[in-house]
Amino acid sequence: MAWNYLKVLSISIFVLMFALAGLSNVQAQNLNEKLESGQCIQKVNNCMVILDASYSMAKSYNGKKKIIIAKDTAILMNNAIPDMELSMGVRKFGQKNWQLSESSELVYDFAEYTRADVETAINGVKRAVGGSPLSIAIDSSIKDLESVQGNTSVVIFSDGQNMGSSPIKAVERMKESLGDKVCIYTVLIGDNAKGKECMDNIAQASGCGFSVSADEVSSEQGMADFVEKIFLSQAPDSDGDGVFDNVDQCADTAQGVEVDENGCPKDSDKDGVADCLDKCPDTPEGTEVNEEGCPKDSDGDGIDNAADKCPDTPEGVMVDEKGCPIDTDGDGVADYLDKCSDTPAGVAIDEVGCPIPVPEQDADKDGVPDSLDECPNTPAGVKVDETGCPLDSDGDGVADYLDKCPNTPKGIVVDNVGCPVPEKDTDNDGVPDSLDQCPNTPAGVKVDEKGCPIDSDGDGIPDYLDKSPNTPKGIAVGPDGYPLDTDGDG
Repeated sequence: MAWNYLKVLSISIFVLMFALAGLSNVQAQNLNEKLESGQCIQKVNNCMVILDASYSMAKSYNGKKKIIIAKDTAILMNNAIPDMELSMGVRKFGQKNWQLSESSELVYDFAEYTRADVETAINGVKRAVGGSPLSIAIDSSIKDLESVQGNTSVVIFSDGQNMGSSPIKAVERMKESLGDKVCIYTVLIGDNAKGKECMDNIAQASGCGFSVSADEVSSEQGMADFVEKIFLSQAPDSDGDGVFDNVDQCADTAQGVEVDENGCPKDSDKDGVADCLDKCPDTPEGTEVNEEGCPKDSDGDGIDNAADKCPDTPEGVMVDEKGCPIDTDGDGVADYLDKCSDTPAGVAIDEVGCPIPVPEQDADKDGVPDSLDECPNTPAGVKVDETGCPLDSDGDGVADYLDKCPNTPKGIVVDNVGCPVPEKDTDNDGVPDSLDQCPNTPAGVKVDEKGCPIDSDGDGIPDYLDKSPNTPKGIAVGPDGYPLDTDGDG
């Protein structure tokens, strides 16, 4: 008895090790790249895996029990499913033991898909016993899937043996209940001809599934193709730009236009204008551009905004290399506004560029600016002429404010206070020498205004010498003033 127990235990351990060895080599091609790139899109939301654990699956195929092949293939599929939101259930059918009737058991409750949990559930199917009640598994799956939303794939792993016609009727009931939302795919374990026929018929009965053999999907590429067909569909590319619609941010790109990874017209200089429209394709990054992709020149002065220090220059105004109105005289007022465009450097100007008049200095405050004042130190309060010099009304060279004799006749020599200076009168006749035509008149002799002795009778002999002061006019006289006696008659 003990020996039989040990024999059974050894066989069980060997089977377990063999199964684990098979699982250790399970690999799957990663389909995430196709999904993430947008090349493919998810087409199902739910998946029900139905695993045949009936007696026929305990038989070997190519040196391995079919139940192990079924589990390995299901796990390979599990590993090939890309990362996406999915609900899944795992059901097996057969018998729990030899005494119980045929049944189906949900070994992974229909719930949010978790790769590790699904693998654990599949590995939990340990034995293949009893009949093949696939129809019961399908009918039970109808109840499992009644409340789910979206499209569902049902994947059956079985050798297709000992099924009869009942699975087809169960598929018809499933389609009647769930409609076009469900498709059935079958994976044949082994090579039994009747089993293949059964599996093919089940897939065809669903109207949208297909059947494969485990041998066809045992490779990495084979399983990847199988999973892609079940769970994904090729994403459309409506505008034919090579970027699929689900990631195409510009879904209506014109035909032939070169696009970027987002499906939008390529913009090499990143100025917001596609290369196909850009007349300035090498615009420096960050430069503001117009609708043609060229640097924007808002004021139309020929200098683009990025370099224009004066972006609001009026139309038609000539500008320098910085885009600012030309200012020829450098006074800060542009030529087009400058009324005095030749103002010397450094001169203060007004708003129209003209020099601001600077009040002239008048140091002596006489009302005549220093630049015109010929007498810049005139005492305060003194009246001055247009040259800034004190007035000299009598023109004697002494200013009025100093002239004690303001009415001195012209030509009279005056002193420092403007009064006439007494002239020299050598003969003391009362007529200054400057006016005296007879400067040597004897003292006491009366003279006329010319300083000459008076000649009352006009006979040419002054009175002080005339012995005959009343000689009639025209009578010739001698040196004494007496009339001449030319005939000597006395």
